[in-house]
Amino acid sequence: QPGAPLKGVYLVIDNNPAPLAGHFSFGPRADPRVLKMRVRVNMYTYIHAVAEGADGKLYVAQQFVKTSGGCSAPVGPDSLDALKDVGLMKLHLLGAFAPGKPVMAQLMIRHPNFNGMQMDQTTRMFAPARFIRTIDASYDGAAVFHLDSDISLSTDPVITFGFVPDRQGTMKLLVRDSDNALFNHSFDVPAS
Repeated sequence: QPGAPLKGVYLVIDNNPAPLAGHFSFGPRADPRVLKMRVRVNMYTYIHAVAEGADGKLYVAQQFVKTSGGCSAPVGPDSLDALKDVGLMKLHLLGAFAPGKPVMAQLMIRHPNFNGMQMDQTTRMFAPARFIRTIDASYDGAAVFHLDSDISLSTDPVITFGFVPDRQGTMKLLVRDSDNALFNHSFDVPAS
């Protein structure tokens, strides 16, 4: 329900090499009712979403999925090509903008998210791990979410999230990867 106080959400993929795919911590501008992210799934497994209420209560949903090979699937034919536009971001609103009303946004980030298990199809060597560690989203200086991630985040990740803008403003995104590279971008909301 709108305004329900959620502190965060954990996404756990049981049979992945690193099961904790992500931990979202919500800020005052968050609307945590909608949250989606693209992830790698290594084999048939349960995926759990664990929501933590502001009161400390935990709420769990799980789904069994049938898939395999996602963690070692190559990013493309060439590791260097996959890094070409690393850090490029796009943000799209998914619905009408109205101050004070929840709106969904879709964030797309160009990043190969190498987890150390993908083989470069040209060199036949394993690409060294380089993946997104954290994402911070804020709207006009107020936090929307902080994401701690690991090797299960997909190549060129897409994250759909909700937030509540109080007026036209600026969505600021800071992304840090495991090489300690920092990518930041600001978007006018709604776009001009």
